[in-house]
Amino acid sequence: MSVAPALLPVSFWSLGWRSLWRDWRAGELRLLLLAVTLAVAALTAVGFFADRLQGGLARDARALIGGDAVISSDNATPPAFQQQAQALGLQTTQTLGFPTMGRARDEDGGGAKLVALKSVDTGYPLRGSLRVADGPQAPDAPTRDIPAPGTAWVDAALLVALDLEVGSPLPAWCSPPAA
Repeated sequence: MSVAPALLPVSFWSLGWRSLWRDWRAGELRLLLLAVTLAVAALTAVGFFADRLQGGLARDARALIGGDAVISSDNATPPAFQQQAQALGLQTTQTLGFPTMGRARDEDGGGAKLVALKSVDTGYPLRGSLRVADGPQAPDAPTRDIPAPGTAWVDAALLVALDLEVGSPLPAWCSPPAA
């Protein structure tokens, strides 16, 4: 007659710790721990960067749009709307923007380039200031003025693209699309 060995009850925790120790010595857990650490670090960095970017945009938004709020429409702003805003003590200014062609005179080569024309009213911008320079390589300076009627401030890239100098005449701009 043989006696069977008595089965010892194995604790769930004891088995778990032995398996964990075996996997740790095999190196699998180290790799898993490294991957999880890198994933958490990457998500934290991206979240931090997005938060800083959003905070910076919120801080500078008023200067970026030139005011506290922008109302955009394909039609002219109704006079009653402007009167209501002024009655509430709000400052307003109007802008008109549309794509058109900037073209040098034939004597200056006749080059053309698609540009975004923006016509502004007195008081623009309501927040912040514009930065203008006397030439493509000249340092810029803040200003609260707007271009005189019949003149335009252009980006230095347009002057280079059309091979023009500061003060060169541009033929009449194309008119905005009909409403």
